[in-house]
Amino acid sequence: MPTAVEIKLDWCLFSETCLTAHFLCEPGPETPKIQVYSRHPAENGKPNYLNCYVSGFHPPQIEVELLKNGEKMEKVEKSDLSFSKDWTFYLLVHTNFTPNDNDEYSCRVLHVTLEEPKIVKWDRNK
Repeated sequence: MPTAVEIKLDWCLFSETCLTAHFLCEPGPETPKIQVYSRHPAENGKPNYLNCYVSGFHPPQIEVELLKNGEKMEKVEKSDLSFSKDWTFYLLVHTNFTPNDNDEYSCRVLHVTLEEPKIVKWDRNK
């Protein structure tokens, strides 16, 4: 695909007037928005699903981890990386879990727009 500069030069060579075109080929860096929630209302001892939905970020390279008491959880599944109509990306990371009052759950996100990993805790009351 020609770049905006190449297109502008072509227009200048073949017309008496030089037109300037602006193309948005790629959005600038966007910081991820992070939501941590359970599929069902939390009940101690009752199996549930923990979700971390990360959206609105660019570029697409990102690391998302679910944590239990600060430790990375195993058997986590990820959706395919998708993009929105504004060309930013979104991703869902989820796993089975059984909530109780003694454990803390959170989502850790690493992205180029963040100076350090961002951790968002799951609030069982939301």
